[in-house]
Amino acid sequence: MGILIVSMNIPSSAALDMSYCINPTCPAPDKNSPTTNFCMSCGAKILLKDRYRALKLLGQGGFGKTFKAVDEDQPRKPLCVIKQFAFSNNHPETRQIALKLFYEEAQHLEALGKHEQIPELLAYFDIEGQPYLVQQFIDGQDLEQELATAGTFNQVKIRELLESLLPVLDFLHHQSPPVICDKLRFSIECQHPYIAWLLVRSHYISKNSIDSANVFDL
Repeated sequence: MGILIVSMNIPSSAALDMSYCINPTCPAPDKNSPTTNFCMSCGAKILLKDRYRALKLLGQGGFGKTFKAVDEDQPRKPLCVIKQFAFSNNHPETRQIALKLFYEEAQHLEALGKHEQIPELLAYFDIEGQPYLVQQFIDGQDLEQELATAGTFNQVKIRELLESLLPVLDFLHHQSPPVICDKLRFSIECQHPYIAWLLVRSHYISKNSIDSANVFDL
């Protein structure tokens, strides 16, 4: 199954950020006050699991949406990331299989996050069949942004980057079962590379020839 890990974490007060509604059909998700509990546009609950408040949309694609958020259950209200997955197949049986696979893979991801260069998985759950991941927030630039600001890497820089990242891949490949990475995206934070996006494909399911990587749009 393919699951995308999204990263990023700095203890921070988010007092000036607006609340963002994560209801996929909300017409104006970014028009909410920082402290509201219900969306002013659609009436949906703002706090996910009565705890996580989305602040802004970080990105979206076929796989779903990623939000910068704050954990209001913690005294310091640390930042985190909410990952909302999108189904590519809405057939009830397919969704049930996908949800089962989501929980299986989330358990693997929880263990992977114990590595210092892989963002920690803080929570995973579903709300009425809609799966979510909550992950550590790592503030930094991805490689595309780094190249845009620093310019093309020379041979020394490329070697340094690979020497920092190859041990992480070695860690993944020595899991039981080994983790196969189809897609990686890196974040550079204080010159310490993180694997910020990790698409893991560990197995397929044969029932009805459903490829688990196609159950979620990734």
